[in-house]
Amino acid sequence: MGYRTYYTLQYIDPAGDELPEGRQAEIMAYIENAKDHDGWPTYEIDEAEAKWYEHDQDMAVLSKAFPDVLFCLHGEGEDNQDMWETYYFAGKMQYCEAMITYAPFDPAKLKEVQ
Repeated sequence: MGYRTYYTLQYIDPAGDELPEGRQAEIMAYIENAKDHDGWPTYEIDEAEAKWYEHDQDMAVLSKAFPDVLFCLHGEGEDNQDMWETYYFAGKMQYCEAMITYAPFDPAKLKEVQ
């Protein structure tokens, strides 16, 4: 059966500038070609729900192919607390789990129920 995750992929210029459309198109073309030849997922990564167990390995390859681009893969799993982002840059990665926090109780914010 497997575990499904909802993925969103962002391309980021590490300098903080917007990534030029031509560069984004080049990345998308690379991914499309990889779908045909390298076993890359055949679905659209941007906003796709899927079973993609090799995402770290695939994203490391992608980040090596575009070492000047920072990639951020956001995932939300079937479990409602399974949220994370992984950053990939020049073949390296940083995994970040979501930290769910609640604001502390503040009696000043109490309101009548309508």
